[in-house]
Amino acid sequence: MNASKSEYMVIGHRRQLNRVDDDLPDLVLNNEVIKRVDKTKYLGINIDESLNWKEQYKTIKNKLKGGLSSLRKLKNILPQKKLDQVYKALFESHLRYGDIVWSSLPNTKLSQLQRLQTRAKKLIVDAKYKDGWNCEWLNVKSLLSFDKGVMT
Repeated sequence: MNASKSEYMVIGHRRQLNRVDDDLPDLVLNNEVIKRVDKTKYLGINIDESLNWKEQYKTIKNKLKGGLSSLRKLKNILPQKKLDQVYKALFESHLRYGDIVWSSLPNTKLSQLQRLQTRAKKLIVDAKYKDGWNCEWLNVKSLLSFDKGVMT
């Protein structure tokens, strides 16, 4: 039986974290060493000790670029309504997963995500097979605000 490694993280502001002594002894529980980490992934969300969401942003951005690539390959094969479904599966799902937690990103990063969404919309508008598709997407900021409202 493989024993999984246990980890703990101290969360706080960068200045406060700098004061925490790195030479603190490891925690031990039931003869198992619990190591301190500065970042971890939990349920698909990248969390770091200062909760700045840089890693989560990079992950989402890369997944959205992958969704764009798929849309680009499919735009001459599928009609617009099917491309819209592909967008929702490969693009919007990544935007919405855990957005309640990480949506406090700075506006510059949110606008970069918005640019990717705009590219996806343009790909679908320019699709070879037009079928009267009407874009009814919320922009990135509105989507995040909507999800916050639903959770509230």
